[in-house]
Amino acid sequence: MGKKGFRYTQGRVQKATQIINGTRTNATIRDLEEEEGELEEKEGTVVSIKEDNINGNGWTVKDKDGQTYVCSCANSMYELPETKQRGGLLYPTETVTVKFQINPVLRLNTITEITSLGKETDKLDINKWKHGDESTTVIAKPRSAISISNGFITMNYDNNNKVIANDQGISTEGDNTNINTETLNINSNNINVAGKLLTSIIDEQALNVSNEYASYNVNTINKANLYVDRSNNMTQVHIDTGDNKISGYGVIGEIKDQKAIPLREQTQQLVTDGNCVDIVVIDEDGIIRVKSFENDCTEERLISSTNNWITPQIESRNYIKVIVKQTCDSCDEGTNTKSEFINYCPSCQNFNTLIDTSTSVKCNTCGTTYCQNCGHNINNPSSEKLKKYQDNFISAYGTTCKYCNTQLQPNTNKQYVNYCPECQQWNWLRQSEMEQDGNTINILECGYCNSKFCSTCGIDQDKHGIVLRDDLVSYTAYKNAFRKLKYIKDGV
Repeated sequence: MGKKGFRYTQGRVQKATQIINGTRTNATIRDLEEEEGELEEKEGTVVSIKEDNINGNGWTVKDKDGQTYVCSCANSMYELPETKQRGGLLYPTETVTVKFQINPVLRLNTITEITSLGKETDKLDINKWKHGDESTTVIAKPRSAISISNGFITMNYDNNNKVIANDQGISTEGDNTNINTETLNINSNNINVAGKLLTSIIDEQALNVSNEYASYNVNTINKANLYVDRSNNMTQVHIDTGDNKISGYGVIGEIKDQKAIPLREQTQQLVTDGNCVDIVVIDEDGIIRVKSFENDCTEERLISSTNNWITPQIESRNYIKVIVKQTCDSCDEGTNTKSEFINYCPSCQNFNTLIDTSTSVKCNTCGTTYCQNCGHNINNPSSEKLKKYQDNFISAYGTTCKYCNTQLQPNTNKQYVNYCPECQQWNWLRQSEMEQDGNTINILECGYCNSKFCSTCGIDQDKHGIVLRDDLVSYTAYKNAFRKLKYIKDGV
């Protein structure tokens, strides 16, 4: 509690003389009185508010002793309590408790804190929203405010999140910042991430992955030469039958390198001899085939094709990360800021078909929608929900098998979906070993059906595809016999 009396001292006389001479201003007096503790703080309740002076000294407050004061809210604006209007005055229908300061020198009474505003239970501390000594207009509630002063704006939510705009620029401070938009355009000469130029980070990343350059031949039918070149994120597949002509349509090879396999099916139209129009297709499993465009050509012909595509090395294969914006009625857990799922739709049992629609996760194949937070089927909560990523992947260190020898790097840690493509069982894969051609190789073995998969290329060692010979193999037949683990990413 401040002192009520006013003591005449030599120092005060000197300061008063300075005021008379114009060398000390009212602002200086205010600082002086606050420093010397002459301000008196009181508590009271709002009696009335002048309708035409809400943002000025239109607030009448009564203290605990029953004395009334005219108080100012010139620098702040509040959400008004429920009131009744009568004769130009607003009378609160509920008790509004405030703290206010009395300045006996300037004869100003200023509300500093609203401890109870209508039905709000949290106190509203005006001072914490002000910009230092600057004259500040505040639009405030107990837990959030917009503060505006000369050349300075802040939006603060009484926690670690804040937006600041001043003559230095605009900054966002917070534990978690999300930008959700269909199109984001950034026009900037310099973009810094953690104090480092983004261009430098990209260059460094490109330099790091450049060591992953891979070039190898693919097992094909005897009449085709097929090799794969992968440098950084760019993959090139070259097909050349040379002097050997082929006839018919079907599978001519398969890419084993998971990082080179396209995320989406790649097609290239060819005009070949023999009056044939062909299409070279490389699907999302890396299977390469030639198919007819218009007519079923049976003539022998030469085929030459070079396909290029970008395969970003990100967590995108059989995996989806979702920014949670909306929950469902079936959520049996707290709300997360993000969710991670295996990109698998339990309704239609297809992989890599889920997309984030901003308010739900939707299957592009069957149209089923799922909760972003818990993964429940929104229209049928009792049905199977989405697979959580953390609970449904398995890691293993690889060695080269009879399929991936010379094509993939051994002793690399890789993540796969813990799902057996042979028996369609989840979470039965276990790390193991097996003997092959006199060598011990690392495998992931299914404890349900005993299928064995290479830890490097993910291929079933006993039941993968159909052996490619001189004749083209039907794509449907090859796909039906396809047994390969679902790759997610390289481990750490």
